[in-house]
Amino acid sequence: MIEQLFTAVLLVASSGQAIERPDRTETFSDEYKACAPAGTSNADLSVCQEAELRRQTAKLDDLIAYYRPVLHPHELADLERGQTAWAEETEKQCDDEASELEGAAFGRVYSECRIASIVARIHELDPDVAD
Repeated sequence: MIEQLFTAVLLVASSGQAIERPDRTETFSDEYKACAPAGTSNADLSVCQEAELRRQTAKLDDLIAYYRPVLHPHELADLERGQTAWAEETEKQCDDEASELEGAAFGRVYSECRIASIVARIHELDPDVAD
């Protein structure tokens, strides 16, 4: 089962294809939704986004750490290459998405993109994971 999951995930992750992200309103944690209601100031929103990035990054790191001991060395190498490719593509996509904006708007859109991309990656690696 794990081998089949990673084979499918790694093929997509290393293909360089655009990452499909779920609807952003469904990707944020309940903590983030409570922290950043509509109308929140840019400064407050930035704090909320930083916390959400840390929260979602920790979930992704925990998921990868969970799989490390059960993967064969070649699967682990594939996972690490896939993660590198995913991180590079995500960085490019989010930068492109926010590139026409300035100041706080750039930061808001860029951070939302990163959060949504991380959540999508979590779902790619483990479709059964709950938000």
